[in-house]
Amino acid sequence: MKAIIAVSLITVSILHQIACSPRYGIERYTKPTERPDVEVMNEGTALIRSIYCDIYVQQITPKNWEKLLKSTAFINPKSNNLKYRVPKLLFFQAIIKNTWKEPIKIDKIELKYDGITVQSLDAGELSSMHKSPMYVIFKFNKILSPRRIISEHYTVDKIDYEKDIISSRIKFIPPLDSELRIIAFGWIPIEYRKYKLIFTIYYPGNKKIIDFDFNRLEYRTDGGHFQKPKNKIENEDDEY
Repeated sequence: MKAIIAVSLITVSILHQIACSPRYGIERYTKPTERPDVEVMNEGTALIRSIYCDIYVQQITPKNWEKLLKSTAFINPKSNNLKYRVPKLLFFQAIIKNTWKEPIKIDKIELKYDGITVQSLDAGELSSMHKSPMYVIFKFNKILSPRRIISEHYTVDKIDYEKDIISSRIKFIPPLDSELRIIAFGWIPIEYRKYKLIFTIYYPGNKKIIDFDFNRLEYRTDGGHFQKPKNKIENEDDEY
């Protein structure tokens, strides 16, 4: 009987220690890598300039979607759902400004990690992957459609998606014009911390490859070790 009581006391003690031990949350986010040809701006936006085009890239986080889904440009107007779930995919906003004297064309956008290259997803693929009513607010064909942007803003928090973007059906970017694209990829396995976002751009008689490096980092939200450094501008992603 004493042995049973002793075991019970030990069990209660262990459970008490578990309950009282600190539970550190994990904050994960993606950070564009600075290079001689890459400028990392506010809100985690990376910029590469060339004589053919300037490209601004920003990962779209769940917090960014709160703003995007307030715009009629991206949502299903027939949806009355107040609740929604952000697809667990990698989304990016890219703004491509034609700085060349002739039209340019975005041929393809790819993601590469650990020697694996994947293509961006199209609207049909996204729709078939997200049939739950929790995703009905997302109008994927509208979200992924290239649009002309008429402002000089380049980050999600600055762009007015009701006034600054215009639907466009042309297949190229005219000189001095800018195009906004939202790009989606399947989620990268967590063990891969580095990847590249690659743009293939055609201009008359030639093509150019422009790529961005990204690092995936994580920090504890509490505790004395491995905490996120303060006073650094990062592109946060609390969901993933």
